[in-house]
Amino acid sequence: MSFPATLNTSKLLDTQTTLTATTTTTFALDLAEAYTFIVDVSGTISGTSETLDISIETSPDAGTTWYPIIKFTQITTAAKKTAWPVRFSPLNAAANAEQTLSSAAAVASYAVPGPVIHKLSTATGADTKTMRINYVVAGTSPSYASVKVWVIMSQRYDSVRAV
Repeated sequence: MSFPATLNTSKLLDTQTTLTATTTTTFALDLAEAYTFIVDVSGTISGTSETLDISIETSPDAGTTWYPIIKFTQITTAAKKTAWPVRFSPLNAAANAEQTLSSAAAVASYAVPGPVIHKLSTATGADTKTMRINYVVAGTSPSYASVKVWVIMSQRYDSVRAV
């Protein structure tokens, strides 16, 4: 008898310390059925009218043109932990939901929720081998002490159990 199960693998995609200017970090993902991206902004945030916009982007042409697939809620004066589950599918679409996480413990124990579908057109199909994190920092003398971006990759499989 087999039972459906989910195998989750986490990976730290990027760490920024003392983030003060707009920057990008490229990365590749292993193939999976679903991904949950987690942003953890902690430590001192300073400046005047400081803002931080973070997006996960993909490029169908190996890095020439970039398309955002996730845009996190803008971060201003307070530390924030947030997660965004996404499943790439060209055929189905449902609302994605960004989820604020209340603590480091909540980030560590975050469980990937049920299927969330993100519709991508064929023109901007997700290429998990050519992706980047785009950090846009604005304001007067903005500074974010610590910004980490994680991904949890989920793969369903059938487990076999002896009866």
